[in-house]
Amino acid sequence: MVPRPGRRLRVWPRQGRQPGAPVLRHDPGRRRVSAVAALHPAGDPLVNVEAEAAFLGAVLIDNSVLERFGQMLGPASFAEPVHGRIFERVGQLMGRGAKVTPITLRPYFEADESLRALGGVTYLARLTADGQSLLAADQLATDIADLAARRRRRELLAEQIAACADVGRPLDDLTALDELRPRVARLEGLDLAALANREPAPKSFIIPRLAPAGEVTLFTGAGAVGKSLLAQQLCTALAAGVSTLGLALDRHPAVYMTCEDDAEQLHFRQAHICDALGVEMRDLAGALHLRSMRGEDNALAAFDLAGRFTPAPLYHRLADWIRRTGARLVALDNVAHLFPENENDRREVTRFVNLLNRLAGETGAAILLLAHPNKAGDSFSGSTAWLNAVRSQFTLTRPTEEGADPDRRTLIVGKANYGEAGGAINFRWHQWAFVRDDDLPEDQRADLEETIRANFENAAFLRCLDLRNEQERPVSDSPASRTYAPKEFAAMPEAKGCTRARFEAAMERLYRLGEIETGLVCRTGRKDRFGLRRKCADLRADPAPTVCADPAPTPRRPAPSHTLCTTYMTGGAEDGPPPSQDEVEADQ
Repeated sequence: MVPRPGRRLRVWPRQGRQPGAPVLRHDPGRRRVSAVAALHPAGDPLVNVEAEAAFLGAVLIDNSVLERFGQMLGPASFAEPVHGRIFERVGQLMGRGAKVTPITLRPYFEADESLRALGGVTYLARLTADGQSLLAADQLATDIADLAARRRRRELLAEQIAACADVGRPLDDLTALDELRPRVARLEGLDLAALANREPAPKSFIIPRLAPAGEVTLFTGAGAVGKSLLAQQLCTALAAGVSTLGLALDRHPAVYMTCEDDAEQLHFRQAHICDALGVEMRDLAGALHLRSMRGEDNALAAFDLAGRFTPAPLYHRLADWIRRTGARLVALDNVAHLFPENENDRREVTRFVNLLNRLAGETGAAILLLAHPNKAGDSFSGSTAWLNAVRSQFTLTRPTEEGADPDRRTLIVGKANYGEAGGAINFRWHQWAFVRDDDLPEDQRADLEETIRANFENAAFLRCLDLRNEQERPVSDSPASRTYAPKEFAAMPEAKGCTRARFEAAMERLYRLGEIETGLVCRTGRKDRFGLRRKCADLRADPAPTVCADPAPTPRRPAPSHTLCTTYMTGGAEDGPPPSQDEVEADQ
């Protein structure tokens, strides 16, 4: 190994060392060295079992050493097979979250014949006898990896020497020394000459404008807005080959996998979705594939101890499921369960999305990855790598304005590298499915429009009423009054275009619903002022008229100020009854 300029190479002793080579001076290490050295021929400069033992000892003393410096190593990096097995077992136990010590390792090596040659399981304890190895754990790992690479190259060269010694073998069959270098796949550019002979094809979409084929699409929305329902409805419509929400869909198999809802909830939603789309559930068998993963291990991939992002068993099960079913649309609900790493780490997020992009590209399916927005109101939660790594993203929203229709939904295309961004699709929640107003029967549409208009007028009336009462400007429900509520409210900006006639209808509805009443609104000076108000359930919060001369104080009617007691006042003591006239005359 050649040290870098300005860096002093730390040399660890090897058995069969040359005269003058440095040696370890601490006794615990010598016992360990003597036990291992007998297993390897003396004089091999590419075998340093002492360094291997020192590194394993550092790992057993402090398990974090493996996480920090073990990425470059594997079981095959150790010249001593026992060391390789110890390294592998430590990694497996740490992967389960266990604390690894010589004591916890003992049951796994009690029957190991090779370890018996080193002294048995007591060798594990002797590995930790030298705490100084912690000071150079990084250099130990580097040296072990370097020696392993050199041994591998030596093996290849030995094969070349043996091949050259075989004079009966044609020279052309011998592997060139240049091929001993690491083999890498060549990077090739596009064949423009071949491309010029055919017409270019635009990106195909499984869901028009929303989900391109062979790509991951990020589908976001606030909690309880209906992401799961919409994803299951889109999968159902594709499996049935029917249009939904104005989207014309071809017939293809679809997969919907949820980590949040159980099988009963999937069945409940599916029944209502089928009613809304006009399809029979039995006709979807073999085309629509639903799966609940609630309560199971839902990680699709995770980082191992060596820092490699490795697909989890569920990823391979999902890939097999997609290939077996031929699914062209795959909805995964949701990313919080499927991605167990840090959603704010750009590196981890990018690797996870790229893993799904590879799956989408290999299968040709459009993958919908459901996710929540963050608290700040962004359309996605976590690192911006979520948005940068995908080629398509859309968001499901509901109106937040006061008095807005709570069943209204809007689907907004936020990112569309293969189409037009910024488009919106409006629809509503209706009987456990999403429908457009135009898709409803005429009578239902008329009733729905009337309900929406009434709710809007009611909300506008209450909004104006609250504002007038906060200003201590009561209004009346009498048409003869100068402060007739519908007339006053129609002139306010908060009316949002509602007329006097519409406010009169709203006032009658709110009376029938028990939302408003006539009562005490405020007190101006010593005068109680009455008018319309929201129905009051807590009399202390807004007291009704009473014969009590001193009603309970409220923020609208505070207690009057009290004159301070002074020393020149005659009569009884403060807070006590005054003396009677007989007592005064007796004192005189």
